[in-house]
Amino acid sequence: MKKFVIILVVITEFVFTISAEPELRFGIFPIYNINTLIDIFYPIALEIETETGIKVRIVSAPDAGTFRERLLAGSYDIAWSNNAFYLAASEQKGYRAVISGFPEFRGMVIVRADSGIETLSELTGGNILAIGRHSIAGFLFFRNLMADIDLYSPADYSVSFNIDIESMPFHVLQKKYDAAVFSEDTYFRSEIYKNIRKDLKIIAYSSLIPQFPFILHPDIDSRLESGIQKSILSMNSESEEGLKIRTALNIEGFRAVTDADYENFRLLYDQIINYTEPEELPE
Repeated sequence: MKKFVIILVVITEFVFTISAEPELRFGIFPIYNINTLIDIFYPIALEIETETGIKVRIVSAPDAGTFRERLLAGSYDIAWSNNAFYLAASEQKGYRAVISGFPEFRGMVIVRADSGIETLSELTGGNILAIGRHSIAGFLFFRNLMADIDLYSPADYSVSFNIDIESMPFHVLQKKYDAAVFSEDTYFRSEIYKNIRKDLKIIAYSSLIPQFPFILHPDIDSRLESGIQKSILSMNSESEEGLKIRTALNIEGFRAVTDADYENFRLLYDQIINYTEPEELPE
C-alpha cells in the first residue's frame, strides 16, 4: 500500500503533499479549516493522481484575498473556487469550469424566531453577521436587497464577517447578532443545526446560485481535463468515501459543466457587482 506524507505550512498556506514533482497544484478556496479541507479534498486529489499518473499537491491560502491573488496569477492548475473568483479567473486568465456540485442553492437571512423581525426593513440599526465581502450567498445579495429599500451599511446597519461559517447560526441564537446571511444548503443539509432550526426563521432568500466549480488552468489539455473530470465524477459512487465528501460539501452529487452553465449566474453577478451606493448616504 502506498504511503503518503502530510505537510502543513500554517503561516502562509497549508500544503498537503501527495508526492513530489512533477505535479499539479490543486488550489482550494479557504472556507474550511485545514483538517476539514484535507478530509474532503485528499481523496479527490488521490483519485486524480491515480487516474492521470500525475502527482497532485493540495494548496490553499491564509485568506480569501490571498487565494484570489494566487488564482489570478495562474498559480493553480486545478482549483475549487468560489463563484466570484472563478468568474474573475475566467475573464482574466482563461480558467474554465469543468465540474460542479448539484443542486444549486440560495443565500438567506436568518433571525431568531422570537425576535419579532419579519422583514429586512426591520433590521435597521441591527448587527448583521455575514460570511464574506465577496460571497454572493453570504453577503452581496443581502447588501443589494437592503439597498433596494434604501438601507445602507454602516449608516443604517452594521456588518461583521466571520470565516467560521459553522458557528454563524449559533451567534444569532445567542443574541450576539440580530441576523446572519447564510447559505441555504449548509443550513439544511448539516446535522449541526438540526436542534436549533426551530428557534430560527428565514426572512429573505437570494436567487439560485451554482455550487462552487472545479476549474482548470488554460494550459490543461483536453486529455488531462477528461481524466480530472472522471476522477471527480467517481465521487458520485455510493462508497463511504463518496458519501462523506458529498455530505461535507452539502451536495447531492457532482456533474460535468462548462462555462456556459454559469452564464445565468454571470448575469446575476454583474448586477450585484455593478451596484452603486448613492453619493450621500443617510446619516
